[in-house]
Amino acid sequence: MRSRRGIWCCRVMVVAVAAVLLSGCASVQRALGIGASLEDREVDRLRAQVVEDRLCPSGQTPLMVTAHLADGDTETTRGAAEGRLTWDNFGIEFDGPLSIDDEGVLTLSGDPHEVFGQDLQVRVFSRHHDLEPAVVNLSSRFDCEYMVNYSGEHGRPGAQGSHGHNGSNGVNRGSNPGENGGHGDHGGRGGDGEAGRDGPEVEVFVDLFKGAEGFLEVRVENLHTGESRTVVLDAVNGGRLEVLARGGDGGWGGSGGRGGNGGRGGDGTPPGQGGDGGDGGDGGSGGDGGDGGRITFYFSPQAEGFAGALAGDTSGGAPGEARDGGYGGNGGSGGGGAGRDGRNGQRGSSHGRPGRDGPEPEYLVIGEEPAQAEEVEAPADEDDGGRRTR
Repeated sequence: MRSRRGIWCCRVMVVAVAAVLLSGCASVQRALGIGASLEDREVDRLRAQVVEDRLCPSGQTPLMVTAHLADGDTETTRGAAEGRLTWDNFGIEFDGPLSIDDEGVLTLSGDPHEVFGQDLQVRVFSRHHDLEPAVVNLSSRFDCEYMVNYSGEHGRPGAQGSHGHNGSNGVNRGSNPGENGGHGDHGGRGGDGEAGRDGPEVEVFVDLFKGAEGFLEVRVENLHTGESRTVVLDAVNGGRLEVLARGGDGGWGGSGGRGGNGGRGGDGTPPGQGGDGGDGGDGGSGGDGGDGGRITFYFSPQAEGFAGALAGDTSGGAPGEARDGGYGGNGGSGGGGAGRDGRNGQRGSSHGRPGRDGPEPEYLVIGEEPAQAEEVEAPADEDDGGRRTR
């Protein structure tokens, strides 16, 4: 597969300088003195390199280009090379399923069928000079650590309680009695956190990839949503896959709102009294964690010996915590006496309940008949900070 593209700024930015800097717009970068062009400079050759030349599917690596100038000086590209050359100085050509963004970061396709066995090459051309292209060769790798996360969504946190308004100050009345200050409003109660969603039922199908020993093709299907993902891993050389069907964590409760301050008493004869401070709102309770889901691994007879390269986690979600109440407002001052301070709100009444762990993942071998399956010995437990990983 062969593709060619130039990296051009596609947006005209007419907002603040900070937004312009983030846009990567080459013409504006040069106008601000933070970008450079090769158009009117003599260049002897280009050199290109990457930070990492072996990429997993969906892997990324920055591309760095150096221009060697006729006067012996060098200029490098913006981004990882920390230079000044803007990317519109260059055209980029690829062999293989690669792409590049406006910051010069290369990305390999995430489709293992597109990637496997492909020759990968990047060629960088000067748009202003007739030079040999700078060439970088890359390769794909599959000894990668993958994670497919179909865990339940976390519960949303409770809303923070609204703050109470301050009481109004009393009016000064001279020789007449001063007006009392107004009382502060009470703070609102924090909302309760939502419960985490339960983990789904997930099926994982494992077979040798194109008959290659030690290369596994793994299809992971979320039976609740219909989503699926396929990965290829080199199990012999350290490739691993972890499938998550955990329960979602419960949302934290919202904090209680602060009570409003009491208003000051007005001057007068006699002077007014300060208003009372409003009470702080109580905090919200935490939401319950979702229950863990169910994971079943199905191995072809040829892939059965590589069960140790795959793991599943069906832990229940963590409980949401109750949050503190808001502070009470201060009582207002006044010659006729200070107002009462509002009481602090109470912490939410309860933390959430932790979600129940789902059943341990099953490891089965599919027989010649689709309905036939026998159990495979599951991989040994690993210490995962209290999480169950099988």
